[in-house]
Amino acid sequence: MTTELWSALAAALLAAAAASSGLALFGVRGPWRRTLVAARAASLVLLAVALGLAISAQGEPSPFDLRQLALALGLAMIIASLGLAWRRDTDGAGPVQDLVAGSLVLAAGLAIRPGGTPLTCAQRSLPFAAYWGLLILGAGALLLAGSTVLDLGLAAIVRRGERRLPPADAAFLGLVAVGGGLAISAWWSWRTMGSLLSGDARQVWLAATWLVASMGLLAWPLERQGRRAAAILALVAAVMALVGLLAIPELQRMWGL
Repeated sequence: MTTELWSALAAALLAAAAASSGLALFGVRGPWRRTLVAARAASLVLLAVALGLAISAQGEPSPFDLRQLALALGLAMIIASLGLAWRRDTDGAGPVQDLVAGSLVLAAGLAIRPGGTPLTCAQRSLPFAAYWGLLILGAGALLLAGSTVLDLGLAAIVRRGERRLPPADAAFLGLVAVGGGLAISAWWSWRTMGSLLSGDARQVWLAATWLVASMGLLAWPLERQGRRAAAILALVAAVMALVGLLAIPELQRMWGL
C-alpha cells in the first residue's frame, strides 16, 4: 500500500470524526462522541504509517520534503487534540479541527509532490531533528487553536454550550513548542554556522507567528473585546503557521531564492 492510499484512508477517518462531531453538536442521538475519539485514534495510526512510508521513500526524515512536512503537521494536530482533550477530560468535539486535519492529510497524499533538498551532514544531527520536531508540533497546535476558535463559533451559532477544548490550551502548547524549537534552532545555527539564523526563511516566519500567537494568548483572559481579539489573533497565527511551513519553500523555489 502506498503513501497516497494510507493518507486517503486517514483523511476518510477524519471526515468520519468531523461528521460525528457535527451530529453531536446538533444534538442528534447516537454514540457520536465515542465514534469521533475512535476515528481520531485510528487516523493517528494510519497517518503514522503514511508518514513512515514517505520517509522510507526518501531515505530519511526531512523538513525539506513538503509531503513529509504536511503529513507530520496533520499528525501533530491530531496528537495535540487527543492529548489536550485527555488533559481536560473532554472528547474535544469539533468538526472544524477534523476537517482541517483531514484536508491537510489528503493534500499531502494526493497533491503535494514528494522530494526536496537532501540533508547535509550537519543537518543529520539530533539538535536539527529536535528543533524541527518541536516546530512542527507547535505549528500543529497553533492550527488546532485556530480550528477550535471556529468550532466555538459554530457551537455558539447552534447554541450548544457543552464544555469544549479551550483555544488558549492549544495556543499555549504551540507557543511552548515553537519557542523551544526556535531556541534550539538558534543554538544549532550558532554552533554550525556562526550565526543565529540557519538561512531557512521558515524559521523567521515562525518567529513572527510566535509573536502573533503570544499576543493572542495574553488577550484570552480579558473581557469580551479582548477575547474577540484573541480569537482573531489565533486564526491569524494558524494561517501564518500553515503558510510559513508549506508555502514559503514553494515561493522561494518559484522566485529562485
